[in-house]
Amino acid sequence: MQFTTSLLLALQATFSLTVLASPAPNVASASSIAKLEAECGALHVNSYNATDLPADVDPTHIRHCVEHPSGSALEAQAAEENTLGKRDCVSSNTGQYGCGRGGYCWKRCDGNGGAWCWQAENNGWGNWLKCTSNSQCAPASGWGCGQSQGDCDACGCSCGGGLPW
Repeated sequence: MQFTTSLLLALQATFSLTVLASPAPNVASASSIAKLEAECGALHVNSYNATDLPADVDPTHIRHCVEHPSGSALEAQAAEENTLGKRDCVSSNTGQYGCGRGGYCWKRCDGNGGAWCWQAENNGWGNWLKCTSNSQCAPASGWGCGQSQGDCDACGCSCGGGLPW
């Protein structure tokens, strides 16, 4: 009996450590998926394969929603108002980064060209970076252009559609 109890305690301790040390699972229960879908709505739930993530990405800090909060809703409003709603090129006299619409950080991502991206933590895979001033958006270690393994209109560096402000 003592051996069985010791074995069960050892297994419980091993399992607990494994669960605590493991990255956040990317496969969720039906109730978890429903909660994420409710949270993300039109921004779509971010799904990924943890083994395919770049080495510099922490799988426990990946944002829940794929798209950028200043993306689809503003684009729908812009289409209705017949104004720019997707990414346009930033002009040559625009800074290298800034605090854009909705209070989110953007940066120029092709040197002095016009392409830009929304910045996110965790080398682009984490939460979108919030700001109240341009100085808060100076690119820092661990930040990057938004990334995703699936479809993400707001991810990456581009120059086709609206400006970040």
